[in-house]
Amino acid sequence: MHRQKQHSMADIKLRRLVDLNQRLREDLDRPRVRVSEASNRVDKISNI
Repeated sequence: MHRQKQHSMADIKLRRLVDLNQRLREDLDRPRVRVSEASNRVDKISNI
């Protein structure tokens, strides 16, 4: 029984790490905007 509980806990920890890893990969795949480009966009919007 004790060994089964340890195995179950290990599975839960692994699943959490796999889920976190997937979310981090998705975050890295998200398109980025350079600060200078974002600043230019803000300037254009505020000058309208």
